[in-house]
Amino acid sequence: MELQTSIVLFIIFTIIIAKAGTMLAKEAKRLADITALGEVLFGAVFLAGNLWLFFA
Repeated sequence: MELQTSIVLFIIFTIIIAKAGTMLAKEAKRLADITALGEVLFGAVFLAGNLWLFFA
């Protein structure tokens, strides 16, 4: 793979990951407000779920 192609793909995937992280944080805050369980709990659950998916 060419260097330019790798750089473009890196930038694209960086944007996708940043967008997904932002959406995940907003959803965790919304769910924490609805359930009154707290943002820390949802943050830990979402982080654990993402790491599990990443390493599975």
